[in-house]
Amino acid sequence: MPNYETEFPIIHNFLAKEKSLEKLNNINKLNPFVNQMINSFSYKLSRKEAKLTENTIQSCIEKISDSDAHKNELHKKFQLFVDAWGEIYPNAVQFGCRMQMEPLPAITL
Repeated sequence: MPNYETEFPIIHNFLAKEKSLEKLNNINKLNPFVNQMINSFSYKLSRKEAKLTENTIQSCIEKISDSDAHKNELHKKFQLFVDAWGEIYPNAVQFGCRMQMEPLPAITL
């Protein structure tokens, strides 16, 4: 993962000083896993198929991994995603139908 502190020092300093925006630092941790899943499954898996109980995150990682090293990389990306989402979720609001979201369910492989 790139070092955002040195690559984007102004943005980093702004986010560090603005407490209300500090959670946005986690957004860049969400992208690697999300992008990998989009690249691997976009237009290849229907919503109906995705809802099947046998299509777990672990099974998806198994399907797209071509080596143990790749599988380990995906697990690391997934863990970064889980950690970042856990930080962002409590501050999220759902516009339109309700102002506060349900408690965060456990996210596991």
